[in-house]
Amino acid sequence: DTDPLHIWPEKYLPYIKPGQPHDQMPAVYKSSQLGLNFNTVTESSTMFARRVFELMSSNTLVVSNYAKGVAEMFGDLVVFADKDPGRLGRLSEAERDLIREQALQLVLTEHTYAKRWRYMLSCIGFQVKPDNEDITLVSRVASDSEAMASISYFEQHFGRNSSCRLLLVVSGKVPDI
Repeated sequence: DTDPLHIWPEKYLPYIKPGQPHDQMPAVYKSSQLGLNFNTVTESSTMFARRVFELMSSNTLVVSNYAKGVAEMFGDLVVFADKDPGRLGRLSEAERDLIREQALQLVLTEHTYAKRWRYMLSCIGFQVKPDNEDITLVSRVASDSEAMASISYFEQHFGRNSSCRLLLVVSGKVPDI
C-alpha cells in the first residue's frame, strides 16, 4: 500500500506480523491482553472500526488513537494513546482487568447484532419482542477452589438477577466422590 496513512514507520517493521484471515481473528483477539486500533476518520460520531467492538467482546483492552465516536460511546474504557500518552503505563494490572471487564459487559449487553436489529426494526415501525435477558454462566472447574471462585464471580456479577444461572462443568480429571 502506498497510502502514507497505511504505511508503518520503518522502526516498527520488525514487530509487524502478517495479516490473518478474518475467521482467525477471534482467536487472535482472545489471545491478546491489549489490542491496537487506528482510525483514519477521527471527527465522526458514527465512523470507527468495528474492531473496537470485536476486541472488547474478546475481553481485550483497546488502545487507540482518539476518535470522536469511540470516545462518545466508550469513554475511559478505551486508552487513547495520543490524548494521554502515559495512561497505559499508569494503569495497574487490576485497573486494566477492571476496564476490560467493564468494556466486555457493556458490549455484550448494549452492542450486539440482536440489539441493533431490534432497534432498526422498531425505527421502521415493527413491533419487536424485548431481548431475552436470561444468562447462563458456564464455568469449567477442576477443584473446590475453582468452584468457589466461579460461584463468587457469579454472585458478584449476576447474583441479583433471578433470570441468571450458573452451570459448573466439572473436569473429567476430578475423581469421583
